[in-house]
Amino acid sequence: MKRLKSIIFILLLAIGLFSTVALAKSAGVMLQEGLYAEEIEGDLDAAIKIYQQIIADPSANRSHVAQALYRQGMCYMKKKDEQQAKAVFQKLVQQYGDQTNIIEKVKPLLEDLMNHDPATLMPPDTLAYIELGNPGRQVETILQMLKGTPFENPLAAIGAGKGPVGTGGRSPADIMAALLNPSMMAEFKKIRGMAIGVTAIRQNNPPSIAVLYPGKSDALRGLILAGLGMVGTPGEPIEGMQTLTIADSASVAYDDKVIIIAQPLERLNWCVKQYKGITNEPTLASENKVFAKIRKEDRQANAITVWVDGARTYSAVSGMLEQMGQAEASGHRSRYRHQLQRQSQLSAV
Repeated sequence: MKRLKSIIFILLLAIGLFSTVALAKSAGVMLQEGLYAEEIEGDLDAAIKIYQQIIADPSANRSHVAQALYRQGMCYMKKKDEQQAKAVFQKLVQQYGDQTNIIEKVKPLLEDLMNHDPATLMPPDTLAYIELGNPGRQVETILQMLKGTPFENPLAAIGAGKGPVGTGGRSPADIMAALLNPSMMAEFKKIRGMAIGVTAIRQNNPPSIAVLYPGKSDALRGLILAGLGMVGTPGEPIEGMQTLTIADSASVAYDDKVIIIAQPLERLNWCVKQYKGITNEPTLASENKVFAKIRKEDRQANAITVWVDGARTYSAVSGMLEQMGQAEASGHRSRYRHQLQRQSQLSAV
């Protein structure tokens, strides 16, 4: 009897092991099917569903689930659904950290997706804010609209235009077309975010912040920094970021992912600390309840988003105009007194 129980136990154990191997093979086969749908057929939706079946299978091998999550996230990236891609990659990193080979591939992708919201680098007292929603996507949309028309390559049309001939026998239009060629247009498509915020109303050099996320466009980033370098001088690093000072009017901090231009310097320090996560102070995106109603996804989908704090901006403009009026009136009075003094002196003579 004991021998029979032992045999039954061994058989059950063997069946369990065989089932586990069979299930693992099934997940492996499904991964191959998902890859075929994704890479060969180009059916991303079908591939996502196949990968989801593997992810939802509690008996699937962890390595297979991790691979399914990675491939599913890549499908969302190809569909340009960055929110879904980020959610999938975050789940992969949080729940499958032991799958080191895949995690190493995902980390740079997730870092690139984590935060490209310029409004998080704007203070809560920002008066006016302008954001270009995903400039790269807007350029791509415009180029798609122009396909099949005489303006399919607008830069070539510009270059073909006639204009005054400059140095080397080339017109400004020729030079513009050479600089902004289709390759450079492709670089524009990589821009992840761009915005400008004004924090006070002044006649000269109003406090402001400009943020650019150039994405993977090293060429565009290099051109911008070269231009800034021509008008600025190197400054002291801020939290590891290189800086430039532009004629005492603005300061620049930059790294591989962002370029921040701010005035005054204290504001640039604040922006860098926010960007680095050193401080977590309120921002326009988190503190201003009216602005917060405009979701980040909506701002990035819009060609352009313009937001103004109407009441505070009106008050600031009114105050500035009043000061200008008082200064002008004071100037008139001063000139009038000067004229009276001159007339008195001439009368005395």
